[in-house]
Amino acid sequence: LAIAADRRFAQPGATLATSFSRLGLIAEYGVAWLLPRLVGVSAATELLMTARAVPAEEALAIGLVDEVADDAFASALAWARHVAATAAPTALAVIKRQLLAADTQSMPESVDLSLIEMRAAFRRDDLAEAIAARMEGREPRFPGYAGGPDAAGSD
Repeated sequence: LAIAADRRFAQPGATLATSFSRLGLIAEYGVAWLLPRLVGVSAATELLMTARAVPAEEALAIGLVDEVADDAFASALAWARHVAATAAPTALAVIKRQLLAADTQSMPESVDLSLIEMRAAFRRDDLAEAIAARMEGREPRFPGYAGGPDAAGSD
């Protein structure tokens, strides 16, 4: 489950493992798709085939986790609170969609989609709120997420 997260945090001394092969199982729930994107094909192959436990510090070095902290939960919560307090929910949703789509797009396709999304972003109230907040020296107060999975460029 951790590899499906946008960011991963671990405490010193923690270990992570893909135990599938030791249990006679295959890499389920998209692990074979996600893991190589985090650590590269070679490291993902090694981790999946050996099922060895990876110490937190090694997990950080290979990109399996993003931060090792004494209180990983507090660090993750602080990061999530920072994002929630400073970023527009609609922008986050579109960025997440862009990141997921990028693996199957060419650069020109990615640029074309970004131009469509940017035109939509200029029409949202989020930009005006961000500018006003910056001018007033305060954090922006963005409205909730506007749109769904098919809302690209629709608002």
